[in-house]
Amino acid sequence: MADKPSFTIYTDNPSILFNGFYNEKIMNLDFRLTILEEMHNNNIHGCKIWIFENFKEKLKNEGKVYYSVPFYYKNYQFLMKLNINMKCDSHKEEEIGLYIIMRSSPYDALLKWPFLNHVITFKLSGPNGKQMKKSFITENNVSFQRPARDGENVGYGYCNFIKKADNNDYLIENKLYIKY
Repeated sequence: MADKPSFTIYTDNPSILFNGFYNEKIMNLDFRLTILEEMHNNNIHGCKIWIFENFKEKLKNEGKVYYSVPFYYKNYQFLMKLNINMKCDSHKEEEIGLYIIMRSSPYDALLKWPFLNHVITFKLSGPNGKQMKKSFITENNVSFQRPARDGENVGYGYCNFIKKADNNDYLIENKLYIKY
């Protein structure tokens, strides 16, 4: 197979080069680079951190669900993401839910399913030293089965992760730092 010729185009107006098909490809590459940067930058001492910004403003959006950037659990194995549900009405108190969601990935065929007996821990640390930690062990249910191709499973976690009234105990500069 013959090599494709290579060439370089110099221009002061890059929009001339990137329209339609190429814009979509560049946006896809930019999105993938963002995910890789987030995965690298948010892994501190083996612990990942989701920095959930503008928390007080987002708290006003009752019923809204926010998602983290997808991440790999242990050396590019299982692909997951977190979600925060801003309104969970368990136990007649307004609480915020935190869930983990299994996503499909190119490596799924190589992995052992279901995703069993793994300890998942969520931690919060406040500015005054107050800490909160909740953990669970993955079990054999629909949330931890192999996701459908190009899909994701139902989330699993805590509907009562944190009470809305207690959120200020864990905010640092209007950000919630969720370690997992």
